[in-house]
Amino acid sequence: MNLSEWIEEIGEVYQTSKNFLSNEKKSIFLSGIVVPDRQDETTTLKNKLKEIYPPIANKKFDYQNFDEYTIKYGLTSLLPYIPEQYLTACEEFREILYKEFFKRVSNRYGFGEETRIKERFKMTLPENYRIPEGPFIDMAHTYWTFKLEVDDLFPQYHNIILAQLLKSVEFEIGSLFFPTPGPDKPPIEQRVKTQEMILETYAPNFNRKAFFESNPILNNLKDKEVKWPGFVYILIFSIIAWFVPQDVWWGKILFYILMGLIVICLYGVSKTIKTWIFGKGN
Repeated sequence: MNLSEWIEEIGEVYQTSKNFLSNEKKSIFLSGIVVPDRQDETTTLKNKLKEIYPPIANKKFDYQNFDEYTIKYGLTSLLPYIPEQYLTACEEFREILYKEFFKRVSNRYGFGEETRIKERFKMTLPENYRIPEGPFIDMAHTYWTFKLEVDDLFPQYHNIILAQLLKSVEFEIGSLFFPTPGPDKPPIEQRVKTQEMILETYAPNFNRKAFFESNPILNNLKDKEVKWPGFVYILIFSIIAWFVPQDVWWGKILFYILMGLIVICLYGVSKTIKTWIFGKGN
């Protein structure tokens, strides 16, 4: 969707939520954001990139252009630069949009044509996530159609308040439910708890139990969390068992106990082993 189409879409969203999108609010959402000098932010970015990838410190790298790129493509939020007098209308907009998003999840429809997903990623959602249907696919359908429509506004309208508000909601939902690979991830328990709270608040009729049970992203993250401790325990128990004396009664008992513990650990990591060997575990 372009900017005009999004304004029309938002007008309908306000209407269905029993709110009124006044001309004053439209004027606010279509206002441009004035970005001040970002020298301090560029310096912070420079230091952060050096921490993540130290060799970059010895290379010529245009941090200012990189910063400008992240702004134009919505990777850096401009919400902190929105004038204070607009913040009430902006917070109202975000709340209404959150409600609309999860209403569409519950009602199993999205923000645009589903065919755009395959055009962009060369596969359908069931093909990508390897599950044919269900609450998780419904959530993915709403999110990815929303993301693609929001991304249409960048880079052309990157400094428009409406584009920044839409991007902020897309980023928050995506970070929570469809996280990209990276080191900075909250523990599984914390992620699930936050998802449960959001769904209970905005989608009380959504089948949360089925969503969590069939969620391939959470299941994959759980597998990765439990994988290495299981292998470490197997290694430790195996080393101990190797040195346990077999010619005394307590040694034999301890040996069998260790073998039992190893079997339990192997069962725990069996899905990971199957994934390595066959491509996916059951």
